[in-house]
Amino acid sequence: MSDHGHHSSPGGDIRSRLHDCIHHLEHVLPSQASIRDFVHHNTLHGVQHLPFPEALATTSRLTGAAAWL
Repeated sequence: MSDHGHHSSPGGDIRSRLHDCIHHLEHVLPSQASIRDFVHHNTLHGVQHLPFPEALATTSRLTGAAAWL
């Protein structure tokens, strides 16, 4: 069976196949997701004890900043 140019048998070493697949994906997938904005500080640190949607609503109410795109 051919897998991106590699031949393997049904009883082949699964670790070796996984290593080959991951190695191939390293060349196909980006190493990091896109970053729209750089954030160097957790701006929600003062409300991190709240559930995330509530923390955003509280921060938006206090600062006037739009919490959602």
